[in-house]
Order: sequence, then C-alpha cells, then structure tokens
Amino acid sequence: MACAIKFYSKTGTVVACLLILPSDDFLSTLGRELKELYRHEIAHCNGWPGHHDGKTWKLKSKTVEPTQVSPVTPENRVDVIEEGCG
Repeated sequence: MACAIKFYSKTGTVVACLLILPSDDFLSTLGRELKELYRHEIAHCNGWPGHHDGKTWKLKSKTVEPTQVSPVTPENRVDVIEEGCG
C-alpha cells in the first residue's frame, strides 16, 4: 500500500528517504488515514526493518519537525538505493 526508499551516499550515510503513499480518497475507502501510513513509512526511513516479523504498529500522536537538508556535493552524492517497494 505504501513504501519508503532510502538513498545512501558513497560513505553509507542515508541522505534521503522517498515515501510513496496512496491518496486520501483511496485510504478513506479502507477506513485508514494518511497520517497512519506516513508515520509507519517514516519509521522505515529511521531504520525499522522492512520485514515486520508479525509485529504490529499503532498510531500515537507526535509532531514531526522538518530537518535541514545539506546541499549535494561530490562527496555526498547519492548512488545507492537500499530497498524498493515490493
């Protein structure tokens, strides 16, 4: 339904994480909210593994502040994608 794709620099640092999320209209037909999936996929960006081993997740209220993005240089150029959507 949704996924997170992490991008790494040559040194192995995560430099970006792309979220692919369905529309609010689609989610409303399933009785789900975008904020639920957003939080779940952000957890994958922060290191939660793609395999869930039967674990579940619940939405808890939390404010997320945007982070400062560094400019791309030859040293931190993205050249590796960890995982895609399956």
